[in-house]
Amino acid sequence: MATNKDIDVMTQTVGEMSEAQSNSYEALADNFAAFQRRNMDFAQGGLEFLTLQESNARAVQEWWTNGLKLLQLQQHNISFAQNWLSSGIGALQDQTEQNRSTAEVVVQSARKQQEGFRNLGEKFVGTYQNFFFSPFDYTQAFLRTAQQATSRGCRRPSRRPSRGCN
Repeated sequence: MATNKDIDVMTQTVGEMSEAQSNSYEALADNFAAFQRRNMDFAQGGLEFLTLQESNARAVQEWWTNGLKLLQLQQHNISFAQNWLSSGIGALQDQTEQNRSTAEVVVQSARKQQEGFRNLGEKFVGTYQNFFFSPFDYTQAFLRTAQQATSRGCRRPSRRPSRGCN
């Protein structure tokens, strides 16, 4: 009966370890998806930056006829570049925070798994001992009982001398 209980506890521990592993994979997947989204936004910003540079190159060709337009585009380009770089820094900060959070989940998962392995090992050893050493315990108890019964039999006063007890 104790063996079934130990097996149930080990099964539950294995389930908890599996859930911890699943949480780790989910955190990693969320981290990767966020990383991909930020990279796509950053790449789109880079494409827009290149488009602005192309517009600036055309404006240079029209420098003598439209010099004011070039200055306005350059001002817009500088403003955009500042904003774009600021968003890149923000994306790196977000990624750093996401990595930290993911690392915490992975560390917590590893601790749960370590605890699960420890519990599983303890339950396995206990079950092993109960299974293999219980016949010896029963035999020892039987021998003690037999020895006590024999000792009691020798101590009883009898009218005839006993041959087996001294």
